Amino acid sequence: MFYHRTFKVLISLLISALLIGCESKFDPNEVRKSGQRHLEITVALQDDWVNPIALDTLSRRIVGLNWSVYSVPESPNTFEVWPVPNLEISDDRLFQVARMFELDPWVLTATPIYEDPNHTPESEEVGQLPHDDPQWYMGPNGINAYEAWEMFNAIGKKPGEGVLIGLPDTGYFEHPELFHADGTTQLRLDLQRNFYEADKPYDAHDFCNTFCGLTLNKTYKLAYAGHGTTTASMIISPSEKNPETVGYYKAEGAAPYSEVIPIRITPTVLLTPITMSYMAEAINYSVAQGAKVISVSLGGFADDGGALHDTIKAAQEAGVIVVAAAGNGPWGVGLPLIYFVAKPAIYPETIAVCGSNAEEQPWKDSSNGSAVDICAPAENIRRARSGWINLTEHVKDTDQSEGTSMSTALTAGVAALWISYHGYDNLVAFYGGEAQKVPEAFKEILNTVGHRRPDNWNTYRYGSGIIDAAKVLQAPLPEL
Repeated sequence: MFYHRTFKVLISLLISALLIGCESKFDPNEVRKSGQRHLEITVALQDDWVNPIALDTLSRRIVGLNWSVYSVPESPNTFEVWPVPNLEISDDRLFQVARMFELDPWVLTATPIYEDPNHTPESEEVGQLPHDDPQWYMGPNGINAYEAWEMFNAIGKKPGEGVLIGLPDTGYFEHPELFHADGTTQLRLDLQRNFYEADKPYDAHDFCNTFCGLTLNKTYKLAYAGHGTTTASMIISPSEKNPETVGYYKAEGAAPYSEVIPIRITPTVLLTPITMSYMAEAINYSVAQGAKVISVSLGGFADDGGALHDTIKAAQEAGVIVVAAAGNGPWGVGLPLIYFVAKPAIYPETIAVCGSNAEEQPWKDSSNGSAVDICAPAENIRRARSGWINLTEHVKDTDQSEGTSMSTALTAGVAALWISYHGYDNLVAFYGGEAQKVPEAFKEILNTVGHRRPDNWNTYRYGSGIIDAAKVLQAPLPEL
């Protein structure tokens, strides 16, 4: 029996590890044939060796996921950084990217390779982002939050105010993206809890433990320090931040005036039977503190005997909206099994969220299936990045990332907007005091009118469409 259970756990770990995956790459030979503008980077050698993963991490922080790093075999400290095929990059933009690379002390030179060798860039400014719209996910091709916020302005309220959200995840860092310009935060640090480290029950910091040593470059795929900070930023990162602290990059959250309870239940994105039990404790705790939304950007396939499902059922009966990530695919590995929806998103009482992109199409690596309710942005998302460089130091900046973790937190933010806009007590009163109908009503709105559905959208695999916050707020409350 022990060996059988151990085997099941190991298989679960393997499958969930593949969920985390790594960024996709293109064949370097094919990319080089394209003749696109690109960069040649030289870096300082460290012990006669360069870690290409570290350079790839730097590239992601500067230019996001639309560029890839390739080594030059004959030169150990030279790399080429290419945009993905068919991505148009102007000479001016290429010069800007080069300057931004050269700001890093590790980079010795960043040489643009472009069509006109006599070209002089029009601008010497370094600060413009290479991505045309780093907050695309908040606009009309994303969750359409800005239009929804205008509706709050019309009624004299702040987006998300008065709504408490439970966030069981890896914990939090004191990241600039989670603080307003005046130094205040929407994190409810007075309510923080830690169910993972028994000796720190009231401290939900993302502690460095045996998992964290290589999390910055994700060499250890099961480790994901900073994940809870990322998901929190997708909910509450304010528009007004101190630019001297944040620099040129910024994230934005869907419901910046909602409040988030940071809860640490795991150091990884993987849910095991043990951490599923911690998840259940965190959900019960969130409900007891008055949370009306719970955002779960974690998942797995382990068997916990149904305890987590029972907890989610009880939360819904109490009138709480539970939003959960469908999961991420294996980035081209070719194992369709991995695209199955993970727990707890598989449970019908949750809002199961898959991923979309700026072209309003499904994100290529999103888990999908009949359990999915809705999609939300998952690709090239500007988020708060934090993680451990070593046992004592961690990084706090932003980059562009991908995954249904972001989709889920953005959707939880939209749920908070909906509750805030109508008022939770008003919603319960509308349904005759039956609080369990509040999450049912939200799901019904998403399934009927609270989305955009592009042409040829596969509703069986990707739910009703792409969530639209303005349409959610404009929707009449359904009769249930």
